[in-house]
Amino acid sequence: MGLLLHVALLLIFRPARDFMKRFIFVALLCLVATAFFFAAQRRPAPLPAVVEPVQLPKPTTVVTPLVAPGAHPLVWDAMVKEVTTKPLQSTNQFIFWVTNTAATNVVLNHIQPSCGCTVARLPREPWNMAPGEFGSVSAIINFAGKTGRLDKLLTVYSSEGQQTLHLKVYIAFDPAEASRQQNVMKSIADRQAVFKGDCASCHVEKGRGKTGEELFAADCTICHQPDGHRADMVPNLADINKVTSKEYWKYYLENGGTSLMPVFLNTKGGPLTAQEIDTFAGFLNTKFPPKDSSELKPVSQQ
Repeated sequence: MGLLLHVALLLIFRPARDFMKRFIFVALLCLVATAFFFAAQRRPAPLPAVVEPVQLPKPTTVVTPLVAPGAHPLVWDAMVKEVTTKPLQSTNQFIFWVTNTAATNVVLNHIQPSCGCTVARLPREPWNMAPGEFGSVSAIINFAGKTGRLDKLLTVYSSEGQQTLHLKVYIAFDPAEASRQQNVMKSIADRQAVFKGDCASCHVEKGRGKTGEELFAADCTICHQPDGHRADMVPNLADINKVTSKEYWKYYLENGGTSLMPVFLNTKGGPLTAQEIDTFAGFLNTKFPPKDSSELKPVSQQ
């Protein structure tokens, strides 16, 4: 464009013999310049650069719990462990292994044995178990002076609720039976032996201020558990081979039995008043309904 203007100016100011020729020539040059100007204005805008589509990252893998819905995330190597003792053995240690199968932490707060004869401990309290972590819980049961089968329970309290572990001990008949018989004789001489020392924490303290079902659960089920966890050396109250009554239960609460049964009447050193015994005897008569003579077993089957 600049070159055309330069040529036009030269022609305009150059002497010429024919004015009309110069005028036509200049007009043509102006027309060409105008055409170039408008052509430049209509030039299409450059196309935008091609933009590559953004590649979004793939979604991360969703972590799903390893435990099935509704199942407890704490998985034990066994919920029930049992042992048959050896002669002269008086204690036994049980080891339970547990794994946290959840995708999150589970806190074990406490473990509670069913009676004072058993001591159980967590590695630490509270025990904060990470996902996939495993460890052991130990329990030691003391069965000195006892015979037959013992059943004890361990209740595990965690952030995911409660679980119950079961200990079974089959005590071999050995010289320890002599020790048991000595304990029976001591019990006959001192009906309150079971209410003294360490035994009182299970057989007295738990039941203070309670009546009826609560008292039975606190003080009596330790020995007379009706759900199959009863110690063999004490009678099954639901299957006594006698015609029972409220007076039957009241008599034994006030006077004790012929072996390990203590005296519960407070005037004889027990924990219950006469009124409390009367009420409790009525409860036992309802919980364990009396049998008639036709339901009694022959002596040969006892």
